[in-house]
Formats: sequence, C-alpha cells, structure tokens
Amino acid sequence: MGDATAAAPEPLVVPQGTFLLHRHPERTREGLRAWDSADSLLLHRVAGVDPGVGAAWTPVGDDGATLIIGDAFGALSVGLAASRPTVVLDSYCSGVAVRENLEAAGVDPSVVEIRGPLEAVAAPSGLPPLDLVVIRPPRQLALLEHLLRGVAGYLHPGTVVVAADMVQHIHSSTIQVFERVIGPTITSRARRRARLLESTPDPATEPGEWDWPERSLGPRGLKVTSWPGVFAAGRTDPATALLADHMATVGPGTHVVDLGCGDGVLGTLAGIEGADVTFVDDSALALESARATFLASGGDASSARFVHGNALCDWGGSDGSAIDPGSVDLIVTNPPFHEHRAMGDAIAWQMFVDSHRALRSGGEILVVGNRHLAHHAKLRRIFGNCTIVASTSRYVVVRASRS
Repeated sequence: MGDATAAAPEPLVVPQGTFLLHRHPERTREGLRAWDSADSLLLHRVAGVDPGVGAAWTPVGDDGATLIIGDAFGALSVGLAASRPTVVLDSYCSGVAVRENLEAAGVDPSVVEIRGPLEAVAAPSGLPPLDLVVIRPPRQLALLEHLLRGVAGYLHPGTVVVAADMVQHIHSSTIQVFERVIGPTITSRARRRARLLESTPDPATEPGEWDWPERSLGPRGLKVTSWPGVFAAGRTDPATALLADHMATVGPGTHVVDLGCGDGVLGTLAGIEGADVTFVDDSALALESARATFLASGGDASSARFVHGNALCDWGGSDGSAIDPGSVDLIVTNPPFHEHRAMGDAIAWQMFVDSHRALRSGGEILVVGNRHLAHHAKLRRIFGNCTIVASTSRYVVVRASRS
C-alpha cells in the first residue's frame, strides 16, 4: 500500500496564488485532488475574476469579516488566509488538512479560527457582522439549512454570500434552502462543471421553525438523538439494526469501541450493560448525537468518552493512538464507504488495521456492511480469520478476532 509510484498532485492556480494542496489522510495512490473546480470558481469569484470570460464580478476585499463553511481540505482557507477567516467544519480530517495546507503554504495556521458546526455561533463572542460568507454546501440539505440558519443573524444587506459545487450536486432543492433562509439566490453559468450560487441577504426572510435535532426510538428502546448530517438521522438504518441484534452481551468493565459511531446506537447498547465505551467519529455532529443518545438512554457519563478523530490512529497518544495497543475487548462498526463524495474502501481498511492493533489477544471486531463491500475478505487478510454472523439479501455481519 505504498505510494512510491504516485504522481505529484496538481497545483491549484487561482488569483490568490498557486498552492500545492494535500488531502488528509493523504492517500496519493488514489489519485484524488485536494481541490476541485468549485473551489477554484469560488476563489475566482472573491477575486472578481470569472475564469471563463475574464473580469466579471466585484472583488471582495481582505479587510472584511469572512466566514468559510465546509472547506474539505483547505483550498478556501489557504486562498483566503489574508482575510483571517473563521472556518466552520464538522470533519476532524478536514480540520487537520486545513492546518497542514496552511503550513505548507507558509501561512501561520493561527490566522484561521476553526469552529465546529454547533459552536460556530455559540462561542462567547459569537461572530462579528459578516462581510463575506463562502460555502461548499454539504450533501445533506438538513445540514446545509442548519448551518445557514446559524449564520443568518450575522449577515447585513451588503454581505456577499456565495456558494459553489459541482453541477451534478446543485439541485433546485439546494437553491430553495438558500432562498428560504438567506434570500433571493441566483446561479452562474457552469465553469469546468462547477456552478456558483449567490444569495442576497433579505432581513424580511422568515425560514420558520427548526425541529432539529431529531429524536427517535432505536433498538431495545434507546432514546436516539440525531443532528443533521449524521448518517441515517432520525432512524436506525437496517445495517446497524442487524448488527445490534447480533451483539453479544458484554459485562461491566469490558472496553468497547464504537468506531465511526454515528448517533451512538451500538456503543450505547454496550454502555447500558456496564461496558466502558469509547465513541469515535470524524464528525463532530455525530459525536454530539452519540453523547445525547448515550445519556438519554441511561448511560453513565463516567464510563464513556467521545473522541473526535480519524479512526483509531490520528488523535493523540505517544504512539499516534489515544487507545493503548491491546487494550480493547470489542470493536463494533458500520464503516462508511464514501469520503467527501469519493467512493472507496480506504476508510474501512484503515479502521480494520487500527482495530487489529487496538484489540487485545482474543478481542473481537464485529462489522456490518453491504454485501458487495466484501469486508470479510479485508478482515481475513488482516486478522487471518473471519466468520459470517448474520446476513440478509443486502447486508452481512462478520466477526474477526485477534489471535
């Protein structure tokens, strides 16, 4: 799995400069860039230059208060660093990528303030009146609306609110969210398969009531909380329900890791049986959902910790892991198979490799996934064993143990 033959990344060339950007975690063999045409189009827009026809827009100065939402790998933060922006991110890996790419560009990362999606406007000072808001819309419309509602109170009539995405991801429903929360919204012509959305703040806009987070009943009567953007928000997806049905009872003091925890259903089931549970997710909103689910369902706060991190390898500790090798009895996971809209199994591989290191001798990992993902083959390569626990026409639950 080395990257010795990988090609050098393509630089981002925009009016603000030329930047060599990297994804985090960096998997150069996959050939995925850390920026796309939508990032480029946004930076051209802020500079006042249409990349297709030349100067076409009014440039936005560096001296105004700038907010960036959804900067997956730091292209916008690096390009707009001169304005010392506040950046709202849900993903742990995105936060690392922003800091690493600022440093690579010779910029002090402290010029950017990173906030989570729940703390964005809840910090003691809130936000200043915003002059520029630059957005890469999330896939989930509920999360987009949550984020826009959070910043709407900091806009003024002259605020430039501009978003961009690849054409295939911009739908009429996307535009409707901007119009419902911010005000009249127009779109640009496509440029290199990307398109801009620009909203004019309207003080008379009344988006109505907001019912998030959603609360629902999960397996065995769990009181599940889901913030927008969390996988299967408002319901327990069938794969997780299948795994929950086949989790063995765990005793008090057992160390269980809910890896990629989402709203925390699996870890909570173990926690209310007395296990010590570590909830891990790349998403801050997922962790807050898991925390609320655990506490509302009767979990003991002293027996759980909630870690915003990249699998089990990228969140501190002397050896790169906050979990001691060989210290975990059971890992439960429903691995994602997409990362920032890129499909693949790299995350699952990392989860399984990290799990092998973290499990004690005799410890087990219990995995559920779509049949076509063939997780059993990956686990057999890493652990040397794998057993099918349950299956349906769509999902498979498999178990592997560390010898």
